[in-house]
Amino acid sequence: MDLTGCLTIMRQVSETRDRLHMSSGRQSSGVRLGTAFYFEAQQNDSNLKSDWADIVSCNSLQNIDSELVENLLFYSKLALSAYAKTPEDAYLRSGIPSEYIVLSQYNSSATMPAYVVYYKDCTAYICVRGTQQFEDVLTVLECDSDPLLHGKGHKGIVRGAKNLLLTILPTLESLKPTKTFVAGHSLGGAAAAVLVLLLREHGGIFQNTEGYAFCPPPVIDAELMPTAMDCVISVVHG
Repeated sequence: MDLTGCLTIMRQVSETRDRLHMSSGRQSSGVRLGTAFYFEAQQNDSNLKSDWADIVSCNSLQNIDSELVENLLFYSKLALSAYAKTPEDAYLRSGIPSEYIVLSQYNSSATMPAYVVYYKDCTAYICVRGTQQFEDVLTVLECDSDPLLHGKGHKGIVRGAKNLLLTILPTLESLKPTKTFVAGHSLGGAAAAVLVLLLREHGGIFQNTEGYAFCPPPVIDAELMPTAMDCVISVVHG
């Protein structure tokens, strides 16, 4: 990152200090942490590609159920498609033609991650993007806890997942999918896991929603772990 990029981060963290409830001391820490996250964000897209290439070439996969490996390959491509900037780019990443995209937002906000939603063969696929813009950094920095079902979760991630649910739910309910899957990488993996919990809590046609989270940070407490383990597969490399 060049000097201009660092100065931009410093200015944006300063402007949002009140919203993040930062003291001047915490603001300084936030600038440093925000800069570090922004550095990582620039590599997220390529990191998912290279990490997964390492995983699929690993000998340890020979000991894993072949159906699970096939599913992980498929959903890793969906997670990668959330980093797209256009429908055509999403198709190149996922292998799913762009005409199956029913909803998309290729830029995130500080209150909701970027996403792509596919609908094919009566199945909904929700893909949530990881950290790539400064708005995503603000979400990560909002790391107090918020109530989530019968437990607690990372405030920024929970808020983003709830806002995403409110945005996509009307369309999903009109489509009436027989099955719903959610996939994401990094911050997107964390938001995907929370979104799965929220969809299953919503019930009805979403009560059996499943998720695939690639390299997600830990964002839920011990009370929610058993629930998440029943419906989310988390993949961590290294």
